[in-house]
Amino acid sequence: MQPIFHACYLNQYLADRGWLAFNANGTVNWDETQAALHPAENGTLMLRPTADGELLRREIIAFFAEAGFSGCEIDTLDYCSAQQGFSNSLFLLPPDGVRVKACAADSYVTSSSKAGDHCGFSSHSWLRGTLLTANIDKPQPVMEMYEIHHFMLEA
Repeated sequence: MQPIFHACYLNQYLADRGWLAFNANGTVNWDETQAALHPAENGTLMLRPTADGELLRREIIAFFAEAGFSGCEIDTLDYCSAQQGFSNSLFLLPPDGVRVKACAADSYVTSSSKAGDHCGFSSHSWLRGTLLTANIDKPQPVMEMYEIHHFMLEA
């Protein structure tokens, strides 16, 4: 578990910047949305093919920097297929100590209600995992955590 101190409401920020629209009940209005953090809050960024992915990257990194958090990264996953009209090849690696939320909110940053969270990726050595495989006769590549699913499907 990674220690968490703050919750950042990225989709609220994206809505206020015109990337995303919420329905009256606070869920994402996908018909009116150009970009959003996936509702599973797993780091996947959903982006319409017509939207400017580089601009989105810059605005998300600026969002965290303006909130006082450094270390945000956005990685591109080449093997991800489109989902319901959205590219999902952008993967958010939030700053340490930050839990990223997909729901509507009154503010962008709050204290986290959780003290820890499972993470899909971390640069901390104490959060690194080991993949065990029965394919010991094949040389195994060095992988990032988010590549394990792809590796297992191809193995």
